[in-house]
Amino acid sequence: MIVNYLDKKILEIDLEKKTYLLKRRNDLSDIIGGVGLSMKLYSEFRDKKPLIFSIGPFNGFFPYASKTSVFFGVKNKVYDYYLGGSFGSRMQFAQIDAIVILNKSRNDIFLEIQDHKVRFLDYGVDFQSHGLPGRRSIIEFKTNKYLHDNYFRFSGSEADSILNYKKLFGIVLTGTHNFEIKNNPEYDLVYKEILSRYEYLTEKKSEFPSCSGCPLGCAKSNFGEISGNFLVHSLVGCQFAKKLYSNQDLVISCFNVLGYKYTHEDIEKYLNKLYNLYNEYVFQ
Repeated sequence: MIVNYLDKKILEIDLEKKTYLLKRRNDLSDIIGGVGLSMKLYSEFRDKKPLIFSIGPFNGFFPYASKTSVFFGVKNKVYDYYLGGSFGSRMQFAQIDAIVILNKSRNDIFLEIQDHKVRFLDYGVDFQSHGLPGRRSIIEFKTNKYLHDNYFRFSGSEADSILNYKKLFGIVLTGTHNFEIKNNPEYDLVYKEILSRYEYLTEKKSEFPSCSGCPLGCAKSNFGEISGNFLVHSLVGCQFAKKLYSNQDLVISCFNVLGYKYTHEDIEKYLNKLYNLYNEYVFQ
């Protein structure tokens, strides 16, 4: 399976109606991903109090770009979290660019998502009995607020507020697709180039659990990030690799080997669009 880099696939889930719909959105093709995609979707669905999980184009393909953007609003303020673990990569393997969770449930539930299919299940059953082992990621919100392997954190009073409002207390996500990357030699070269740039990292290698595809295992890997650089978090890059993914020449190289045709001008236009969205729509 070759990734479609133009359209965005948005999985809309309505907790009140217990319905879901996958939409292919070619009108979002100029949005790189991550926080930019989340902001755009939030502006569309804000009256339904959306909780949005989104990824960027490098999720599952390059190191230090494997987190998941989590975006929501509470009391007329919006928050963007960035979670470690495997959830973002599983979204990529499920061929989903964003999951938009709308409205609220009448009872405590968790969601089982396999690729584009969703099951609405009563909270309280064993999460480990759902999804495909080796291809799943589990978020359990209610008891310990950890993401995957009981390590990567998703916590905070604002997060508690939106989750309690929605009565959503867990997600089991399974992605079954595989991806074929064109120009493998060039991809390997860029991948190795990123790994070789240790001087760009602001955290040292350690023996802690790593985010998916990350070789660092740093001591701070379990902490979720909040806000930050628009380009880095559109790529859903780690804050400890901010210097790497703020380097537009390197970012363009990554785009090229994955089949994107972005230029420096495209990136600048995108960032300007994001700043306008930030000022005019999301925070009005």
